[in-house]
Amino acid sequence: MVTQTKVQKEMFKPTTKLLDAYAQLPWLIPQDKRSFGDFIDHLYFTFYESAGKDNLRFLTKHGGVLDENLDGDFIWCIKHLRNKWLRHDADHGKETDIRKSWKDLSDKFKWLGLNHTPIKEEHFRKLHRSLLKEAESFLEKILEKLIP
Repeated sequence: MVTQTKVQKEMFKPTTKLLDAYAQLPWLIPQDKRSFGDFIDHLYFTFYESAGKDNLRFLTKHGGVLDENLDGDFIWCIKHLRNKWLRHDADHGKETDIRKSWKDLSDKFKWLGLNHTPIKEEHFRKLHRSLLKEAESFLEKILEKLIP
């Protein structure tokens, strides 16, 4: 994986968590919410935390090559699935925030090709395949912009 731009070093910093994610991802095939949560955690550490989380190094505003509004769907999907459904409580907060969280989750599921919250193994496998395709597309966008 290309990890550097001309402007700055290491777009994706090779932390212990990132290396663990690299080791675990090829063997992880989600079958339920718990294993899907593990999968999302690894994607989160790979594409979000290793890239600087609050100052994502792949974004143009932080010296990267991707535009947040045009190229960020994959990253925001991972973050939202993890933070609003899998690892935190979407039903926490003000009523308007709760409604927005569930609406956003519904939109993420639809974006990944599922019209409802996953409950069966086949649903989690569909989300898994969709996210892997989106990860590939995301990395291709970075490469296209790095290699003229």
